[in-house]
Amino acid sequence: MKSIGLIGFGILLSACQTLSSEPPSAFDDTRLDQITWDGLEKFSGDNEFKTYMREARKLSEKRDGWWASNGYTLLAQAECENPEDCMDDEIVVTGASRSASSASPVSITNVQTQGVDEGDIVKQIGDHLVVLQDGRLFSVDMGNTSGSMEFIDRFNVYNDENSDTWYDEILTYKNRILVTGYSYDEEGTELSVVDLNSEGKFEKVATFYISSDDYYDPENYATRIVNGKLVIYTPLYLTEYYDWEELEWPVIRRWVDEEAWDDRIDAAYDADQDQQAEALEAKLDRMISGKNLFDARNIYKPVQRTAAPVVHSVSVCSLDAPSDEEPLDCRNTAFIGPERQEMYVSGNDVFMWIGPGWDDIMDPEDSCEAGQMADIKTSIPSAFYRIPIDGVHPEAVFVKGEPINQFSFETFGDEFRAVLKLTSTECEQDWDSGADLTVMNFPMSKFSRTPSELSTKYQTLIPNIG
Repeated sequence: MKSIGLIGFGILLSACQTLSSEPPSAFDDTRLDQITWDGLEKFSGDNEFKTYMREARKLSEKRDGWWASNGYTLLAQAECENPEDCMDDEIVVTGASRSASSASPVSITNVQTQGVDEGDIVKQIGDHLVVLQDGRLFSVDMGNTSGSMEFIDRFNVYNDENSDTWYDEILTYKNRILVTGYSYDEEGTELSVVDLNSEGKFEKVATFYISSDDYYDPENYATRIVNGKLVIYTPLYLTEYYDWEELEWPVIRRWVDEEAWDDRIDAAYDADQDQQAEALEAKLDRMISGKNLFDARNIYKPVQRTAAPVVHSVSVCSLDAPSDEEPLDCRNTAFIGPERQEMYVSGNDVFMWIGPGWDDIMDPEDSCEAGQMADIKTSIPSAFYRIPIDGVHPEAVFVKGEPINQFSFETFGDEFRAVLKLTSTECEQDWDSGADLTVMNFPMSKFSRTPSELSTKYQTLIPNIG
C-alpha cells in the first residue's frame, strides 16, 4: 500500500510539475508542425481553412495560450482601459509625430526609395503645398518670392465631423491625393481620394473603406504609392474569433450618401416607377456590401510556427477612379504568419518581415552573462516575404533576428540587404546594454516558394560596442 501511495504521489507530483511549467516558445514547439506547411500554398477553400482555425485554437489552448472565448463581428472597437485615451467624436491627426521624427529639414516628403511615395502630412504638388491637419486638407500657393505664400483652399476629408476617425497620412500621385486613416465607426481603413486642380482647389473623387484591424504602427506607414499603384497593408487577427462562424472576410467598398440615395428611391416610388426604385435599391445594397478583398482560397498557409496566427494582407490598388457604383480595383496577397511585421516597399516588390509576437515567445529562465554575444543560430527565428507588385506569387526565406524599423531594409540591384537585431532564445538579455546586430546581404534568388534557412555566409555579426 505504501509503495502504491508513493507511486501515486510521484505521478501527482509529476503532473503538477507538468501543469505548472511553461510551454516552449511557439517556434520551438513541434506540436505546431501539425498546422505549419513546408511551402507557400493556398488553402483549397472554406473547409480546409475552417479545419486550420479549429486545430490552431486547440493547440493554442494546449499551450495555455489566449484565444478569444467570445467571438464578435469583424473588427468591433475595443474598449479603452483609460477613458482619456478614448477621444470620442474627434478627428485626430496621428501622422504629425511621424513626420517630425522622419522627415528631414529640407525635404517635405518622406521617401526611403526613389519612385516610392510614402505617407506624410505635408506634400508638394506643382506650386502648391498640401497639408493634412485635423481631418482637413489645406492648399497653399508657395509664391515666387520670399514671404509670398498664400492660403488657397480647405477641404474636409471626413464625411461627418463627429466621426471617430484617425487620419494618419497623405500620399500623392500627379495631382491626385490619397488620405489614409482608420475609422472606428466604419470598422476599417479609410481611403479618401481627392484631386487638386491647377488653381489649388480641391475636388473630391471618392472615399473607400477596407474592413481590417487597425494597421497603425508608430514607426512605419501602412501605405505606399508605386508607379501610380496604391500599396496598403492590413492585418486580420484570427485569435479574435473563437470559431469559424464569427469570421467575416474583409471587404472593400465605396462610401455612399445613403440619405441621398433613399431620397432618389422614395422619389421613384412616389412617381410610380417601382421598377426603377427597385433597381436603385439593389444598386445601393451592392455598394453598401462591397466586395470581398479575399477569402480562404486566396490565403497562403503558414510556413512559420505560431500559436497566435494573423492574416497579413497586402493590397495593390489602381488609383484610377472607377465608376460611381464600383469599389476600388485591388489585387490582394494574403498569408498567415506570426503577429509582428515590418514592411518595406521597393520599386518592384513589397517585402514583409514576419516574426513571433509576445504570445509566441516565452522568456528564458536564465539571464545572459555580461558581455555575452548573441549567436545567429540560437537567436529568435523570423522570415522575409517577397510579394511582387505585378501579382506574381509570393516567396519567402527564413532568417534570424528582428528589424529596428523599415529603414533596416533596402534592395540593391538583384540583392536584398537588411540589418537585424539578434535576440537569444537561451538567455534573457539586458536591453539597457544595447543589442548585437547581423548585417545580411543575399541574392533575391534565395527567396523561394519552399523557403529555407538563410546560410550564415550571407550574414556578418556586428557585436554590441556599448
